[in-house]
Amino acid sequence: MPIRTRAQKTGDKGQNYVSELVDGHPNWMCRAQDLDYGVDLEAEYAPAEGEMQRPAGKLLKLQVKATEVADIRDQVVHVSLERSFLHYAQQFRLPVILVHVDTATKSAWWLWLQAWSLENEDRLALSLDSASITVHIPLHQSLEAGLDHQLVDVVSGIHVSAMVLALRELVDVAASDSRHIRLFRGVLALLDEMEAPNRLRSAEKIIELLVSLGSNPGLWQTSSLIPQIIATVERLGDMFTKEQILRLVLREDSYSRAGLEGLATLYDRWPARAKEMQLPSAFHDAGAEQVSWYCSAREHYTHLGGYELVMGFEAGKLPVAHFGNLQLLHDDDLAYRLFSKYPTRGNSVLLDNLRWVGGTDPERSDTT
Repeated sequence: MPIRTRAQKTGDKGQNYVSELVDGHPNWMCRAQDLDYGVDLEAEYAPAEGEMQRPAGKLLKLQVKATEVADIRDQVVHVSLERSFLHYAQQFRLPVILVHVDTATKSAWWLWLQAWSLENEDRLALSLDSASITVHIPLHQSLEAGLDHQLVDVVSGIHVSAMVLALRELVDVAASDSRHIRLFRGVLALLDEMEAPNRLRSAEKIIELLVSLGSNPGLWQTSSLIPQIIATVERLGDMFTKEQILRLVLREDSYSRAGLEGLATLYDRWPARAKEMQLPSAFHDAGAEQVSWYCSAREHYTHLGGYELVMGFEAGKLPVAHFGNLQLLHDDDLAYRLFSKYPTRGNSVLLDNLRWVGGTDPERSDTT
């Protein structure tokens, strides 16, 4: 025989209360979602015109969480959410609003989940193993007040977080296609000007794309990402961490040619930041002796950019070419190899011409 639990009854009470509150507002309409999964309600902004309302096609998704007594401490409402639902909410283009209801006092508070996730990315990254996470809603953030003011800004897209989320979506679209490099650069600049929280999300997107290609993809696959890699490092390189640079460049027992272009750009645009990271020793410890050699060469010839370094070795004007256990192979054909291969191989042309001069030469696979 079917039964109705106390928790289900409380949930139904909360959902009914929110539906009536939203639909009873002069500038909002509310409708239930027919499916039994996902979000509970949908609210549409519909400004009043006399005794009528005109739907504006601007929507919010409402997820109702009700309890008989809200957990209120230190002027905030504490609400536990399943992490899986928070991730689900982040996939929506429409704003997803958590509405927490105290059925005893008939009080309701709201929280915009995508904006909360945006502002708490560091916290979320540190709690990946947690199945649930507690969010805090300011006590003054009542649903009634939100329907009058803040939620109108959210649904209209004029809230700062709405702009940042829209720009991030454009970055995601443009990140994987070099045909959109002008758009990509423009969006990065806008995000930077807005001082968006965790602006390095764009860099992480590029790194994720490069790593997802596998350990040994063809150069034709990775080369399409080079313009985005360069643009990202030019704009955000001062914020990169050592770990991000290692992830960008390293591929198992080898390195990425496309990632190396990002490293070269870091030395070109942010030489002080690159030197601060102690990258020669970092790549040496990671077993990437060739990349370690490159970093040492860049830090030795600090007055030269990446292209100038290659051309300096090509012209035989740079006397020091031995760093660590590797040395640039000087022979009669070096100038021709550097000059002819640079257009297709970029800065990695130097690494292709290194020879082992100390210790044991480790076996390495082809670079990507």
